[in-house]
Amino acid sequence: MMFNFLLNQHLFLALAKQDGIPIAKGLRMLPPKQEDLQWLNFLRHHDELNLEDLEEPETQEVFEAFAPKEDMRIFGRGIRGALRPS
Repeated sequence: MMFNFLLNQHLFLALAKQDGIPIAKGLRMLPPKQEDLQWLNFLRHHDELNLEDLEEPETQEVFEAFAPKEDMRIFGRGIRGALRPS
């Protein structure tokens, strides 16, 4: 089983945009895998939501939707801990 960190970031972009296109893009970016392996898709885990693989405008769009305040962000590329209502 392989953690799918790419889809995780694109899923949050899709939620921010209210559009499924980023999910399709994230799936197309995945490297080939052996047939006996599986991707582990998830929304969040105990760490921050890392957005480093998104383009800068995409990162800003996710920040505006889910971390509008600076103290909700971490390292300039992620969202701290649990999601908060905006």
